[in-house]
Amino acid sequence: PEAGDGEVKRLQTLECPYSKAELAETLALLKGAKAVLVVGAGFGGVLKHIVSVLRKGTMVVVVERKDDSLNMTASLKETCRQVMVLGAKVELFLGDCKLPKLINAVEGYAPYDFVFVNGSDEDAANYGPMGKIMGHAQGTAIRISYRE
Repeated sequence: PEAGDGEVKRLQTLECPYSKAELAETLALLKGAKAVLVVGAGFGGVLKHIVSVLRKGTMVVVVERKDDSLNMTASLKETCRQVMVLGAKVELFLGDCKLPKLINAVEGYAPYDFVFVNGSDEDAANYGPMGKIMGHAQGTAIRISYRE
């Protein structure tokens, strides 16, 4: 069965729930980045926007829980494959982002020029210090912070 208009809009919102203006302001901070961390990448919608402003050769580390509902993991893996075709270097970590083992593995790629966390305050506290700039998304808002 085909998805109705309401279902299509719901899926688009799941893919990238942020306003165009807020997303554009966030993406402007990525210019010149050589290493980017995305925690809570979901289906990969925000990742696609992030990669659209990066230059070839940028390291992109992606963290997401393994979730087979709505084919989220498969969608994210395909997005990562597309990102590599565009010239980025991608490392995908699937698992519980709160586990010290996963945090340490991701920290092995630090420092990051930009960290995008779509998750809890705990996730922001665990991953934010790995980057110069952090965008912390909760709901449909993105809060930007700078590390001294």
